[in-house]
Amino acid sequence: MRTTQAGLFPSNALKRKDDALAEPVRLAYTPVQVGTDADDEPITSIVLHPTDAEPVMPGKEKHSKPLDYIRQAISITGSNQQEVVRQQFYALYTGSTDTKSKAFRRGWEAYMQQVTTNAE
Repeated sequence: MRTTQAGLFPSNALKRKDDALAEPVRLAYTPVQVGTDADDEPITSIVLHPTDAEPVMPGKEKHSKPLDYIRQAISITGSNQQEVVRQQFYALYTGSTDTKSKAFRRGWEAYMQQVTTNAE
């Protein structure tokens, strides 16, 4: 079973003895409090129930460390001018000058791609 952010997941039997495989079952879960422990902390569980909702399978999101630093540099400087951002990026990013240069180029390209994609 794989849990998704939406609380939905498909469940199916991969093996069955002496019978055909059943169709996948779509389940949703609802967290419930079943009591409290000695420290008065809640004890929780989940209740599964059938649903017709489509499961949202988590995908591998692309994560860009240089893009994170570009965004941070823009936030700090209040500017999106390349040279102003570059100076702040170099102050934030660790590594050699060559490493910073390559990372800035990758991050700036990713940033510009997002800006132009969002503008369309």
